[in-house]
Formats: sequence, structure tokens, C-alpha cells
Amino acid sequence: MKDEKMIGRRDYMKQGIGEILVRLRKESGITQAALREGVCAASELAKIENNQKNPDPFLLDHLFRRLGKSAVRLEYVLSAELYHLYELQYEIQVQICRREYDLTEKLIFEYENEKKGKGKIHRQFIAQSRAQIAWLQEKESGVVLKYIEEAIMQTVDFKNLWEKGKVLSAEEIRLFLFRWEVLKKAESKEKATLAELWKIVEYIEHRQFEPEELAKVYPYAVLLLNEYGDGSELKTYCIAALENALELLREEGKILYLPEILEACAEIYAKNERHEDHKKAGELLRMRDALVHLELEYGMRFENYRLFSDINRSFKLDYEMIRQNRLACGMTMEELCDGICTWEELSRIERGKCKPNDKTFEKLMEKMNRKRGRIEAYITTADYEMILLEAEMEKALHRFQYEKAEGILKDLSKRLESNYPENCQYLETEKVRIEISRQHLTFADGIQSLISILEKTGYEKEIFTYNLTANEKNILTLIACLYQKWNRKEQAVQILEKLLINYEASSCNPAFMIREWGLVLGNLAGLLEELGDISRPIELCRKRLKTALSAGQGRTLGRSVTIIACVLERKEKDFGEFYDALRLLKLMKMDYRFNCVVDYIKKNGYVEFDEEAV
Repeated sequence: MKDEKMIGRRDYMKQGIGEILVRLRKESGITQAALREGVCAASELAKIENNQKNPDPFLLDHLFRRLGKSAVRLEYVLSAELYHLYELQYEIQVQICRREYDLTEKLIFEYENEKKGKGKIHRQFIAQSRAQIAWLQEKESGVVLKYIEEAIMQTVDFKNLWEKGKVLSAEEIRLFLFRWEVLKKAESKEKATLAELWKIVEYIEHRQFEPEELAKVYPYAVLLLNEYGDGSELKTYCIAALENALELLREEGKILYLPEILEACAEIYAKNERHEDHKKAGELLRMRDALVHLELEYGMRFENYRLFSDINRSFKLDYEMIRQNRLACGMTMEELCDGICTWEELSRIERGKCKPNDKTFEKLMEKMNRKRGRIEAYITTADYEMILLEAEMEKALHRFQYEKAEGILKDLSKRLESNYPENCQYLETEKVRIEISRQHLTFADGIQSLISILEKTGYEKEIFTYNLTANEKNILTLIACLYQKWNRKEQAVQILEKLLINYEASSCNPAFMIREWGLVLGNLAGLLEELGDISRPIELCRKRLKTALSAGQGRTLGRSVTIIACVLERKEKDFGEFYDALRLLKLMKMDYRFNCVVDYIKKNGYVEFDEEAV
């Protein structure tokens, strides 16, 4: 019976991606022609929507973005070749942030020469990267515009822009904003008019972008309006728009544009006569300074990097999954490949030398009782709204908003199909988390419940030897957390250390598993600090900070800086480092952690602490 359910999951998810695309497209009133324009043929999109073809991951990303949606809650299992392209994009962005232009050009050259990097989406990334470099190097506007327009024309027809029925992603719109800004600052025959900028802003407001996508483009548009707009009516609009942009970036935990938005909002408050507004302006500027100081400390310069794309993904490598799970379940290569492929083919697959087709990959995983497809959500559903609810659940838990999380969990419990084991596993795990927070379960009972949930997976050997699923890692992380609260800290450390080894055994950059990996790293650092370690917590936090900044993610910065501050206070009896930690926590709306840090400072006798200076 268990096998039937798992097979059903595989078929359902294969259908689910196509079904999700069709449903989202129809709900948004978008035609197939508008969705695919410039990125794929009509026949290819039809096959994807009819589940006759698994989409290329880069194309799927683009289709979701055209729909105003995000693929960040989908986990991709990639071949070595495709993953390398994602990693090159990441490295190119990081080196641009570090202003290492020679190294960046070498990486771009490598990208251009990759066999899989020849399509329009890849050429667009290359052209926009060169446009960004030329802009930062203050080259002639004509050079910058040449690259921008080359990037735009890969996927967008300039005809009938901003009209009803035209479907552009946030990244595509951002290219037009960048083009407008370059024209505005250049002495060019072609003028950048305010009317044109308004058309872009109106298009953004007309499109129903989800917040993850809106944060990529709306703050940029508002900054341009605020800088170049005239008239009292426009200024009134900009005041409200800047506040909305600030709220959006804080809510989504994004770094790009945030210092500029904070500064612009502070300028508005500073012009008012009320003492409260002047106080608010000072608070915003201190938040800005804390963020910029951290960016510079880790060599990430985001100013004027208009086209940076943050990373909030979950990737796995197919060859690692197959090899690691085969070894964990004690199968020989001959046993695994029997009836599926040749021994030589499996050997090449496990070394990342060739990509198994989707059917072969699924058969290999099924034979090891680890059934899954190449593209899956953490929960099994064809309803995109459920995926968004799961994301909201994670955000609420991250902020210790258990009442809100409980409401979301009730909604998910009613609407998720319970005949899929992974859905039951997810719901049961989160129910335990909520019951512990409500003190309806003891720590011991909570741990036992989680172990029972985990045992349903049916491991024959040590669990940490497997390539673990997101749900399994979530359960193990929660078990460690409960051991910590139960004052069984050594047991918690053992689990977290093994989880960290499991993550870092992968060749996948931590930036592409930033949510789960970062959580384990942060929990381990905090636990070791509690145990009096004065070196490893700093090492772990710096690693997490470096990765979070390189991915453009700000939500976890405050906690990492807090742990470092705790260690330094223990070593040097200096509470000064806590100020920036508190500013970052407040900036990212981490109210619970903010209050915990304030209480810690007061309890430890820092009499000179001034909360007003945060």
C-alpha cells in the first residue's frame, strides 16, 4: 500500500507542474502565446502543460516569473551540467558585487561556451551582466545601452510595450527600468521621459505579482520616480510608495535596494517637524548603516547593482542522490541497474558524467524506495495557493508567530490531500511543533512523536547516510531543537553536526540550499555559544553571513550577528556589538528575537545600554 501511494505521488507531481502552469495562466487571463513569447515554441509549451515533457529548469523559472509567480518553493534535482550554469550565474553576480571585473569576464566567457548555455534565456543573462559591468565601470552610455537592448531583445518584442495582454516578468521589466535610468543620465538623443516611467510603474501595479517577485522590481521603480519626478501630486504618491516598498523588502527579507529605500524614507521623515518623525528618520538611518557596514565587511557592494537577482532556491544533484542513497541502502551497482540501465551507464551517472533521462532517474530512485521526480514542491499539490501557504507557514515560524502559524496549519490540514505520505509527514510534524509551543506536549513526548513520524520512511540503516528529503531534515532539526530546550544539549549538537555533514557532503553550493542549511548552521552556532564555545560559533556565523549576503537574503543576518556579539561579550565584556545586531533584527521584523536580545543585555548588567540608540 505504501508503494502505491509513493508511485501515485510521482505521477501526481509530474502532472502537477503542468496543471499548476495551466491553472495559473488561466486564472491570470494569459494566453499561451503571451506566456511563451520569445522563450519557447508553441508546441513545447503545449507539451509542458499537457505533462508530455518535463520543462527545462531555466525555462520553468521564466514561465513562473512571466505569470508573476516564483519557483522558490520548488525543489529541483539537476544534472551536473545544468547545475553548473546556475552556479556560474551565482558566481558572476558575486564577483560583480566584489567589483572583480576581470574574474567576472572569465566566468562569463566560460558561461558562453557551455553547451547548455546557448539559449535565449542564457544569452539574456550574459548581455545584462555585461551591461551591469559597463554601468558600474562608468563606460559610455551607448555601450551600456547596447548590452541592455541586446538582453531585452532575447525574450521581448519592443512592439506594443505596456499594453494589456503583454506579459513580462519582473526581471524583464527591470531591464526596461535600467534602460530608462541609463538614458536619463546620458546626454542622448533619445530622451527618457517621465511619462514612459509612469507607464512602466502602471504596468507593474496592474500585474498581480506575488511579493517575492514584486520585490525585484517595485522598489527600483519607486526610487526612480522619487529621484526624477516633479510636482506635489507625484511627491505625495512617492511618500506612500516608498513606505510600501520598504515594507515589502522588510517582509520578504531582501537586501537589494534596501539601503536606498531606507535613506529615501529617512529624508522624508526628517523634513517633517514632529519629534517622532525625526526619531523615526534616525532609526531608519541606523538600520541602513548597520546593513551597509555588514555588506562592506563581507565585500558585497550592492549599490548601483540594478540587476542583481537574489537566490532563494532548493537544489539537489541527481548523481549525488543516486550514489548516496544506493550506498546507504546497501545496494551494489549491479543490483541497482538491473533491468533499468547498464552498469557502465550507472557508473557514468554516479560520477556526474552523464544525465539520466527522467524515466531512468525515477526508476532508480523507486528501486531504492526513495521515489521522487526532478521537480517537486515540499508538499504534494497542484494548487499553487497551497505552496504559498506553506511558504507563509515557514515565515511565521521563523518569526515565532505561532498563533498565525497555527491558523495556516489548520487551513493546510483542511485543503491538502492526505493520501500522500509526504503531506501527512509535513502536517504531523508541524502539528507537533505547534503543540510544543502551546505546551500541550512535553519535550520528551514531542521527540518521540517526531521519531515515530520519521520511522514511517522505513530506513534499514543509519538515517544520516541517506540523501535526506526536506521533510526529513525538517524533522531532525526540530528534534535537535527540542533536545536543546530539554537541556539535552549534547544530543542536540550530535544531530545538528550530522545534519551539517549531510549537507556539506554535497557539491551543491550552500546558497542553493540556503533555507534548510542556514537553519541548521544557525541552530548549531547558537547551541555551541550556549555551551561556552568561543571560536566555532563565530566561524559558523561568518559562513552563514557570507552565504546569505551573496544570495541577497537579509532575514537571518540579525541572528548571526547576535551570536557573534554574544561570544565577543563573553570574551571581551563588550556589549557594543549588540547595537548592530538589534538594528538588523528590527529591520527584518524579528520582534521576538529583538526582545530576547534586549532582555539578555539587561539581565547581564549592561547599565549603559540605550535602547533608544538602536
